[in-house]
Amino acid sequence: MMNRWRSRLLALLILLTLSASYLAQADDNETGKSIRLEGITVTGRALRLPESGHPYTMILVFATWCPICLGELPALEQFYERHQQQGFLLVGLSEDTDQEALQQLIQHDHLSFPILAVHNLRYSNLKDLGITPVSYLINAHGKIVWRRVGAVDELLSRQ
Repeated sequence: MMNRWRSRLLALLILLTLSASYLAQADDNETGKSIRLEGITVTGRALRLPESGHPYTMILVFATWCPICLGELPALEQFYERHQQQGFLLVGLSEDTDQEALQQLIQHDHLSFPILAVHNLRYSNLKDLGITPVSYLINAHGKIVWRRVGAVDELLSRQ
Protein backbone atom coordinates (compact mmCIF):
# COMPACT_ATOMS: atom_id res chain seq x y z
CA MET A 1 0.00 0.00 0.00
CA MET A 2 2.82 2.40 0.90
CA ASN A 3 4.56 1.69 -2.41
CA ARG A 4 1.37 2.59 -4.30
CA TRP A 5 1.20 5.94 -2.49
CA ARG A 6 4.88 6.59 -3.13
CA SER A 7 4.32 5.85 -6.80
CA ARG A 8 1.38 8.25 -6.95
CA LEU A 9 3.29 10.93 -5.05
CA LEU A 10 6.23 10.58 -7.43
CA ALA A 11 3.93 10.86 -10.45
CA LEU A 12 2.35 13.99 -9.01
CA LEU A 13 5.75 15.48 -8.20
CA ILE A 14 7.05 14.90 -11.71
CA LEU A 15 3.94 16.19 -13.43
CA LEU A 16 3.83 19.31 -11.27
CA THR A 17 7.51 19.89 -11.92
CA LEU A 18 6.95 19.81 -15.65
CA SER A 19 4.31 22.60 -15.52
CA ALA A 20 1.61 23.25 -18.08
CA SER A 21 3.77 25.54 -20.19
CA TYR A 22 6.43 22.87 -20.45
CA LEU A 23 3.94 20.17 -21.38
CA ALA A 24 2.62 22.43 -24.13
CA GLN A 25 6.06 22.14 -25.75
CA ALA A 26 5.91 18.33 -25.87
CA ASP A 27 5.74 16.63 -29.24
CA ASP A 28 2.14 15.40 -29.43
CA ASN A 29 3.07 12.94 -32.18
CA GLU A 30 5.22 11.05 -29.70
CA THR A 31 2.94 11.05 -26.65
CA GLY A 32 1.34 7.68 -26.03
CA LYS A 33 3.79 5.65 -28.14
CA SER A 34 5.47 2.68 -26.50
CA ILE A 35 9.21 2.69 -26.05
CA ARG A 36 11.26 -0.47 -25.89
CA LEU A 37 14.95 -0.16 -25.19
CA GLU A 38 17.64 -2.66 -24.31
CA GLY A 39 21.38 -2.64 -24.10
CA ILE A 40 24.40 -2.85 -21.84
CA THR A 41 25.30 0.12 -19.66
CA VAL A 42 28.83 1.51 -19.65
CA THR A 43 29.31 -0.31 -16.33
CA GLY A 44 28.35 -3.65 -17.92
CA ARG A 45 24.80 -4.00 -16.55
CA ALA A 46 22.04 -5.24 -18.84
CA LEU A 47 19.15 -2.78 -19.00
CA ARG A 48 15.73 -3.19 -20.56
CA LEU A 49 12.96 -0.59 -20.54
CA PRO A 50 10.33 -0.45 -19.39
CA GLU A 51 11.85 -1.85 -16.19
CA SER A 52 9.58 -3.10 -13.46
CA GLY A 53 9.47 -1.17 -10.22
CA HIS A 54 9.84 2.24 -11.87
CA PRO A 55 6.58 4.16 -12.26
CA TYR A 56 8.42 6.81 -14.28
CA THR A 57 11.66 6.78 -16.22
CA MET A 58 13.35 9.74 -17.82
CA ILE A 59 15.51 8.96 -20.82
CA LEU A 60 18.10 11.62 -21.60
CA VAL A 61 19.96 11.62 -24.92
CA PHE A 62 23.20 13.55 -24.41
CA ALA A 63 26.85 13.87 -25.47
CA THR A 64 30.10 15.06 -23.92
CA TRP A 65 30.51 17.56 -26.78
CA CYS A 66 27.09 19.18 -26.12
CA PRO A 67 27.43 22.29 -23.91
CA ILE A 68 23.73 22.28 -22.97
CA CYS A 69 24.03 18.64 -21.88
CA LEU A 70 27.13 19.32 -19.82
CA GLY A 71 25.37 22.20 -18.10
CA GLU A 72 22.31 20.21 -17.09
CA LEU A 73 23.86 16.88 -16.04
CA PRO A 74 24.67 17.96 -12.43
CA ALA A 75 21.05 19.06 -11.81
CA LEU A 76 19.71 15.86 -13.36
CA GLU A 77 22.03 13.78 -11.16
CA GLN A 78 20.78 15.64 -8.07
CA PHE A 79 17.15 15.11 -9.08
CA TYR A 80 17.85 11.42 -9.65
CA GLU A 81 19.55 11.05 -6.26
CA ARG A 82 16.61 12.75 -4.48
CA HIS A 83 13.89 10.70 -6.18
CA GLN A 84 15.29 7.27 -6.99
CA GLN A 85 14.05 5.87 -3.66
CA GLN A 86 10.50 6.67 -4.81
CA GLY A 87 11.04 4.62 -7.96
CA PHE A 88 12.21 7.34 -10.38
CA LEU A 89 14.77 6.09 -12.90
CA LEU A 90 17.00 8.28 -15.04
CA VAL A 91 18.70 6.60 -18.01
CA GLY A 92 21.32 8.35 -20.10
CA LEU A 93 21.83 7.53 -23.77
CA SER A 94 25.23 8.78 -24.85
CA GLU A 95 25.83 9.82 -28.45
CA ASP A 96 29.58 9.66 -27.84
CA THR A 97 31.95 7.47 -29.80
CA ASP A 98 34.84 8.55 -27.56
CA GLN A 99 34.30 6.25 -24.58
CA GLU A 100 37.26 7.74 -22.70
CA ALA A 101 35.64 11.20 -22.79
CA LEU A 102 32.38 9.66 -21.56
CA GLN A 103 34.12 7.88 -18.68
CA GLN A 104 35.86 11.12 -17.70
CA LEU A 105 32.53 12.95 -17.66
CA ILE A 106 30.92 10.22 -15.53
CA GLN A 107 33.75 10.44 -13.01
CA HIS A 108 33.98 14.25 -13.04
CA ASP A 109 30.22 14.79 -12.53
CA HIS A 110 29.80 11.70 -10.26
CA LEU A 111 27.01 10.38 -12.45
CA SER A 112 25.31 7.41 -10.80
CA PHE A 113 22.39 6.81 -13.16
CA PRO A 114 22.69 4.09 -15.83
CA ILE A 115 24.22 5.24 -19.12
CA LEU A 116 24.17 3.35 -22.41
CA ALA A 117 25.93 4.11 -25.67
CA VAL A 118 23.42 4.81 -28.44
CA HIS A 119 25.47 2.86 -30.99
CA ASN A 120 25.17 -0.34 -28.85
CA LEU A 121 21.44 -0.09 -28.29
CA ARG A 122 18.28 -1.75 -29.55
CA TYR A 123 15.22 0.47 -29.35
CA SER A 124 11.85 1.39 -30.78
CA ASN A 125 10.03 4.73 -31.04
CA LEU A 126 12.90 6.96 -29.95
CA LYS A 127 12.92 9.92 -32.31
CA ASP A 128 15.74 12.40 -32.93
CA LEU A 129 18.66 10.29 -31.76
CA GLY A 130 21.62 12.32 -32.90
CA ILE A 131 20.16 15.56 -31.54
CA THR A 132 21.15 16.52 -28.01
CA PRO A 133 19.72 16.97 -25.52
CA VAL A 134 16.44 15.14 -25.96
CA SER A 135 14.44 13.92 -22.96
CA TYR A 136 11.59 11.44 -22.75
CA LEU A 137 9.44 10.64 -19.75
CA ILE A 138 7.90 7.19 -19.91
CA ASN A 139 5.48 5.55 -17.52
CA ALA A 140 5.66 2.06 -16.01
CA HIS A 141 4.10 0.59 -19.17
CA GLY A 142 6.71 2.16 -21.45
CA LYS A 143 4.38 4.80 -22.89
CA ILE A 144 5.79 8.23 -23.67
CA VAL A 145 4.23 10.82 -21.35
CA TRP A 146 6.25 13.70 -22.84
CA ARG A 147 9.25 14.43 -24.99
CA ARG A 148 11.39 17.55 -25.13
CA VAL A 149 14.25 18.69 -27.33
CA GLY A 150 16.39 20.99 -25.18
CA ALA A 151 17.39 21.36 -21.56
CA VAL A 152 15.13 20.28 -18.70
CA ASP A 153 17.39 21.05 -15.73
CA GLU A 154 15.70 24.37 -14.90
CA LEU A 155 12.39 22.56 -14.43
CA LEU A 156 13.79 19.77 -12.28
CA SER A 157 15.87 22.09 -10.10
CA ARG A 158 12.64 23.58 -8.70
CA GLN A 159 12.09 20.37 -6.76
